[in-house]
Amino acid sequence: MTRIELHAQDSQDDVISEVVLTLVRMITTRTGALNNFHLSLTGGRVGSAISQALIAHPDIQACKSLHLWFSDERFSVDPDERNDVAFANLPDEFKPHIHRVQGPNEVESVNRSAQNYARDLDSFTASRALATGTLMDVTLLSIGPDGHIASLFPGSESLSGKMAVLGVVDSPKPPAERVTWSLETINASEQVWLIATGSEKRQVVDHLLPGTTSVTEIPAMGIKGEESTKLFVDSAAFDSDSIEAEDFI
Repeated sequence: MTRIELHAQDSQDDVISEVVLTLVRMITTRTGALNNFHLSLTGGRVGSAISQALIAHPDIQACKSLHLWFSDERFSVDPDERNDVAFANLPDEFKPHIHRVQGPNEVESVNRSAQNYARDLDSFTASRALATGTLMDVTLLSIGPDGHIASLFPGSESLSGKMAVLGVVDSPKPPAERVTWSLETINASEQVWLIATGSEKRQVVDHLLPGTTSVTEIPAMGIKGEESTKLFVDSAAFDSDSIEAEDFI
């Protein structure tokens, strides 16, 4: 894993605020010149809170050149199981492009959903990929207590998947069927921001130190943004008594 830039805050709420405010500044600055901004959102409790806070911001609601993606999604019709539930009740003035992953009520299989999402990704980012070698400006990723990111779990065959977007049929966390970006697709981002909050994440944050473990054991170890990789933590997830910030940078 590349060296990562540590951003430590006192609380989970402070982490959410820092991520949202930093994103709003980046998006408004870059889209002010009519450039597109591609952002991949993440799931989980904190990821959903970030999505909700972000889309509530008036500058984001009015941004026509913002593209929102999901690096993973549950293949389910239950809105409470899906990461895009944050977008269920959008205001009429909401302008960004939202690229949703199809569910079982829209397509016949999880693999077909993954194939269609890969086509959508290629359609909107192919010229950018040729020009910059990246697909996203920023990819957000919540880290699970077991070190998983997106729907790439420890020991999973999907960790070595070669397709841009993968259909998962055996997720150890329900539901079993999911759509996820491969490691290669995730890493084709200018910046990747990892997020870990809560005491249950402390052990996995310890393992993010370079050379401590393998990608197979801790999938988050395989993350490397093209320009930078950042880790946002709260005091519960980061043991400043045993780990120095300089160990990450």
